Amino acid sequence: MYSVSIHESFTTTLKLIANGDRIGDPSNYFYFLKQVKNILFSLIAAGVAYAIPIKFFQNNKNITIMAVILMVLQLLVFVPSISATYNGARGWIDIPLLPSIQPAEFFKLGYILFL
Repeated sequence: MYSVSIHESFTTTLKLIANGDRIGDPSNYFYFLKQVKNILFSLIAAGVAYAIPIKFFQNNKNITIMAVILMVLQLLVFVPSISATYNGARGWIDIPLLPSIQPAEFFKLGYILFL
């Protein structure tokens, strides 16, 4: 990722600095650091998922609660204050201090578990 995105990272950070959205010097590591952050977040999420015992998913009450939570997340896409549009796709939720999520992806997995 780093070797392919050096020029793009530099120009992106240069534009962010010009717009006042970033402080400091332009960086060649913008996309590389973004990927590292996403990998760390994914490893933490995978560790949490691994720690959940299978009995949790066999309990109908837990699955129903999870289905309701996923349905609420799916409906939050229609709330203008936290919904976001990326590359023309409106199905994103942008919660501060967390990465943007696309609840439809979680809903698919939850739906399978629910069934």
